[in-house]
Amino acid sequence: MRIGILHGDRVNKNGSLQPHTKAKADAAIDLYNERLIDYLLVCGEGEVESISSYLQKENIRRERIVKEGFL
Repeated sequence: MRIGILHGDRVNKNGSLQPHTKAKADAAIDLYNERLIDYLLVCGEGEVESISSYLQKENIRRERIVKEGFL
C-alpha cells in the first residue's frame, strides 16, 4: 500500500481551490493516475473537505481518500 500525503493549503471562501492548492492536488492526482500511489491522505484544517471534493470530481474514488483534519 502506497500512500501519498497531500498537505492542505488555502481555499477560497466559496470552497474552490486557490491556484497553488489546485496545483498540489493536480500533482497528487497525476501520481494516483500513474499508479505510483494507492491512497491519498489529505491533511489540513478547514480545507480538507474542499480538496477531497475536488479529488472526487477528478475521478479519485472516495474510498481512496483518507481525510485528516484538526477539530
